[in-house]
Amino acid sequence: MTDASSRVGGQPEEPAGLCAAPADAFTADIVHRLRRIEGQVRGIQRMLEDGRECNDVLTQLMAIRSGVDQVSLQIIDLHIDRCLFSDVALSSATRAELNKSLRLLTRFASAAPSGVHSDSPPNPQARS
Repeated sequence: MTDASSRVGGQPEEPAGLCAAPADAFTADIVHRLRRIEGQVRGIQRMLEDGRECNDVLTQLMAIRSGVDQVSLQIIDLHIDRCLFSDVALSSATRAELNKSLRLLTRFASAAPSGVHSDSPPNPQARS
């Protein structure tokens, strides 16, 4: 069904997959990284079952977090290229600058203290 009632919040449906693009070397690299992360998670499960030191487990968790962050940045690049600007003629230099800027914003937003959301304006009355 494609009428407005079949859409979440009345919004148009998004194309299936990564903006309906077929898998390629870029998405294959993302899948490879996710499989590596999956293996690291299984390794942590074994470490816990074997009673390994907390520091060792935390070190592995930091590696997983870093891997997930890298995959997130790759997905952002993919979204920019295939979803947002697929029909826009941009030079490779402009695309690179756009990707660089969005990566910076993403890192800045993830470094914000909890409770701070970049999608809502600050509430001056919330300060005491």
